Amino acid sequence: MADETSDENSLEFKAENEYPELSRFFNVGEHVIAQYNNYYATNKRIIKYKEFLFWNDYDDMSYAHVSSIKFVRKINIAFLSLGIVLLILGLPGLILVAYGWGNAITAINQSGFFNATWQGNIAWLLTGFGFFNTWPFVIGVLLMLLSSVFRFPYYELRGTGGERWQLSIRRQSVADSFIKIVRAKLK
Repeated sequence: MADETSDENSLEFKAENEYPELSRFFNVGEHVIAQYNNYYATNKRIIKYKEFLFWNDYDDMSYAHVSSIKFVRKINIAFLSLGIVLLILGLPGLILVAYGWGNAITAINQSGFFNATWQGNIAWLLTGFGFFNTWPFVIGVLLMLLSSVFRFPYYELRGTGGERWQLSIRRQSVADSFIKIVRAKLK
Protein backbone atom coordinates (compact mmCIF):
# COMPACT_ATOMS: atom_id res chain seq x y z
CA MET A 1 0.00 0.00 0.00
CA ALA A 2 1.20 3.46 -0.86
CA ASP A 3 1.07 6.30 1.63
CA GLU A 4 -0.73 9.62 1.10
CA THR A 5 2.29 11.41 -0.37
CA SER A 6 2.65 8.86 -3.15
CA ASP A 7 -1.08 9.21 -3.89
CA GLU A 8 -0.66 12.97 -4.04
CA ASN A 9 2.35 12.57 -6.33
CA SER A 10 0.37 10.25 -8.58
CA LEU A 11 -2.36 12.90 -8.77
CA GLU A 12 0.25 15.47 -9.78
CA PHE A 13 1.66 13.13 -12.39
CA LYS A 14 -1.86 12.38 -13.64
CA ALA A 15 -2.63 16.11 -13.80
CA GLU A 16 0.50 16.75 -15.84
CA ASN A 17 -0.52 13.99 -18.26
CA GLU A 18 -4.16 15.10 -18.40
CA TYR A 19 -3.40 18.81 -18.70
CA PRO A 20 0.02 19.16 -20.32
CA GLU A 21 -0.74 22.74 -21.36
CA LEU A 22 -1.26 23.70 -17.69
CA SER A 23 1.62 21.79 -16.13
CA ARG A 24 4.02 24.70 -16.64
CA PHE A 25 1.75 26.94 -14.53
CA PHE A 26 1.41 24.51 -11.60
CA ASN A 27 3.10 25.23 -8.30
CA VAL A 28 4.77 22.47 -6.31
CA GLY A 29 2.14 20.06 -5.01
CA GLU A 30 -0.65 21.54 -7.10
CA HIS A 31 -3.09 19.43 -9.08
CA VAL A 32 -6.44 19.86 -10.86
CA ILE A 33 -9.48 18.73 -8.89
CA ALA A 34 -12.20 19.95 -11.29
CA GLN A 35 -12.48 21.37 -14.77
CA TYR A 36 -15.28 23.22 -16.56
CA ASN A 37 -14.82 24.67 -20.06
CA ASN A 38 -11.68 26.83 -19.81
CA TYR A 39 -11.66 26.97 -16.00
CA TYR A 40 -9.62 24.64 -13.81
CA ALA A 41 -10.01 24.34 -10.04
CA THR A 42 -6.81 23.17 -8.43
CA ASN A 43 -6.17 22.43 -4.80
CA LYS A 44 -4.71 25.98 -4.43
CA ARG A 45 -6.43 28.30 -6.94
CA ILE A 46 -8.69 28.70 -9.96
CA ILE A 47 -7.02 28.91 -13.37
CA LYS A 48 -8.59 30.38 -16.49
CA TYR A 49 -6.74 29.11 -19.56
CA LYS A 50 -7.66 29.23 -23.22
CA GLU A 51 -5.57 28.46 -26.27
CA PHE A 52 -5.93 30.57 -29.40
CA LEU A 53 -4.25 30.17 -32.75
CA PHE A 54 -1.20 32.34 -32.01
CA TRP A 55 -1.34 32.90 -28.24
CA ASN A 56 -2.64 31.57 -24.94
CA ASP A 57 -4.84 33.42 -22.46
CA TYR A 58 -3.90 32.63 -18.86
CA ASP A 59 -5.18 34.09 -15.61
CA ASP A 60 -5.51 32.74 -12.11
CA MET A 61 -7.25 33.65 -8.87
CA SER A 62 -6.45 32.36 -5.43
CA TYR A 63 -9.36 31.02 -3.41
CA ALA A 64 -8.54 33.65 -0.78
CA HIS A 65 -9.17 36.40 -3.36
CA VAL A 66 -12.63 35.19 -4.46
CA SER A 67 -15.08 37.63 -2.89
CA SER A 68 -18.35 36.24 -4.28
CA ILE A 69 -19.93 33.79 -6.70
CA LYS A 70 -23.22 34.82 -8.31
CA PHE A 71 -25.65 33.12 -10.64
CA VAL A 72 -26.68 35.65 -13.33
CA ARG A 73 -29.09 35.51 -16.26
CA LYS A 74 -28.21 37.99 -19.03
CA ILE A 75 -30.65 39.23 -21.69
CA ASN A 76 -30.13 37.75 -25.14
CA ILE A 77 -28.65 40.79 -26.89
CA ALA A 78 -28.88 39.25 -30.38
CA PHE A 79 -32.66 38.73 -30.08
CA LEU A 80 -33.12 42.17 -28.56
CA SER A 81 -31.09 43.95 -31.28
CA LEU A 82 -32.80 42.10 -34.12
CA GLY A 83 -36.18 42.79 -32.52
CA ILE A 84 -35.49 46.54 -32.31
CA VAL A 85 -34.35 46.67 -35.96
CA LEU A 86 -37.44 44.78 -37.16
CA LEU A 87 -39.69 46.91 -34.97
CA ILE A 88 -38.30 50.08 -36.57
CA LEU A 89 -38.61 48.62 -40.08
CA GLY A 90 -42.22 47.65 -39.39
CA LEU A 91 -43.34 51.02 -38.04
CA PRO A 92 -44.37 52.48 -41.45
CA GLY A 93 -46.60 49.49 -42.15
CA LEU A 94 -48.13 49.71 -38.69
CA ILE A 95 -48.82 53.41 -39.13
CA LEU A 96 -50.55 52.73 -42.46
CA VAL A 97 -52.68 50.01 -40.87
CA ALA A 98 -53.57 52.29 -37.94
CA TYR A 99 -54.32 55.24 -40.25
CA GLY A 100 -56.41 53.05 -42.49
CA TRP A 101 -55.88 51.96 -46.08
CA GLY A 102 -58.69 54.04 -47.49
CA ASN A 103 -57.51 57.19 -45.73
CA ALA A 104 -53.94 56.65 -46.92
CA ILE A 105 -55.01 56.17 -50.55
CA THR A 106 -57.40 59.15 -50.36
CA ALA A 107 -54.63 61.33 -48.91
CA ILE A 108 -52.31 60.34 -51.75
CA ASN A 109 -55.01 61.01 -54.36
CA GLN A 110 -55.91 64.39 -52.88
CA SER A 111 -52.33 65.56 -52.54
CA GLY A 112 -52.03 66.08 -56.27
CA PHE A 113 -48.31 65.41 -55.96
CA PHE A 114 -48.38 62.32 -58.16
CA ASN A 115 -50.03 62.06 -61.53
CA ALA A 116 -52.72 59.44 -62.16
CA THR A 117 -50.24 56.72 -63.14
CA TRP A 118 -48.23 57.17 -59.97
CA GLN A 119 -51.37 57.28 -57.86
CA GLY A 120 -52.40 53.85 -59.06
CA ASN A 121 -48.93 52.45 -58.41
CA ILE A 122 -48.73 53.93 -54.92
CA ALA A 123 -52.22 52.63 -54.08
CA TRP A 124 -51.22 49.18 -55.30
CA LEU A 125 -48.05 49.25 -53.20
CA LEU A 126 -49.94 50.35 -50.08
CA THR A 127 -52.69 47.78 -50.39
CA GLY A 128 -50.50 44.98 -51.73
CA PHE A 129 -47.48 45.28 -49.47
CA GLY A 130 -48.76 47.35 -46.55
CA PHE A 131 -50.05 44.28 -44.77
CA PHE A 132 -46.65 42.59 -45.07
CA ASN A 133 -44.94 45.70 -43.72
CA THR A 134 -46.63 45.13 -40.36
CA TRP A 135 -45.04 41.68 -39.94
CA PRO A 136 -41.55 43.03 -39.15
CA PHE A 137 -43.13 45.05 -36.34
CA VAL A 138 -44.94 42.01 -34.92
CA ILE A 139 -41.85 39.78 -35.23
CA GLY A 140 -39.72 42.53 -33.67
CA VAL A 141 -42.00 42.74 -30.64
CA LEU A 142 -41.96 38.94 -30.29
CA LEU A 143 -38.14 38.82 -30.49
CA MET A 144 -37.88 41.53 -27.85
CA LEU A 145 -40.16 39.52 -25.56
CA LEU A 146 -38.20 36.33 -26.25
CA SER A 147 -34.94 38.11 -25.40
CA SER A 148 -36.16 38.67 -21.87
CA VAL A 149 -37.58 35.14 -21.50
CA PHE A 150 -34.65 33.15 -22.92
CA ARG A 151 -31.73 34.65 -21.05
CA PHE A 152 -28.15 33.39 -21.06
CA PRO A 153 -27.22 31.99 -17.65
CA TYR A 154 -23.70 32.18 -16.27
CA TYR A 155 -21.81 32.14 -12.99
CA GLU A 156 -19.83 35.25 -12.12
CA LEU A 157 -16.77 34.90 -9.92
CA ARG A 158 -15.71 38.22 -8.41
CA GLY A 159 -12.25 38.79 -7.05
CA THR A 160 -11.16 41.22 -4.36
CA GLY A 161 -9.14 43.13 -6.97
CA GLY A 162 -12.23 43.81 -9.12
CA GLU A 163 -11.84 40.78 -11.40
CA ARG A 164 -15.03 39.40 -12.92
CA TRP A 165 -14.94 35.98 -14.51
CA GLN A 166 -18.02 34.77 -16.36
CA LEU A 167 -18.45 31.01 -16.56
CA SER A 168 -21.05 30.51 -19.28
CA ILE A 169 -23.35 27.59 -18.59
CA ARG A 170 -23.71 25.01 -21.33
CA ARG A 171 -24.62 22.08 -19.12
CA GLN A 172 -26.18 23.16 -15.84
CA SER A 173 -25.31 20.05 -13.82
CA VAL A 174 -21.61 20.14 -14.75
CA ALA A 175 -21.37 23.87 -14.03
CA ASP A 176 -23.15 23.40 -10.69
CA SER A 177 -20.76 20.65 -9.61
CA PHE A 178 -17.74 22.79 -10.59
CA ILE A 179 -19.07 25.75 -8.58
CA LYS A 180 -19.86 23.44 -5.65
CA ILE A 181 -16.21 22.30 -5.60
CA VAL A 182 -15.00 25.90 -5.78
CA ARG A 183 -17.34 26.97 -2.96
CA ALA A 184 -16.10 24.07 -0.84
CA LYS A 185 -12.52 25.31 -1.29
CA LEU A 186 -13.57 28.83 -0.21
CA LYS A 187 -14.58 27.67 3.27
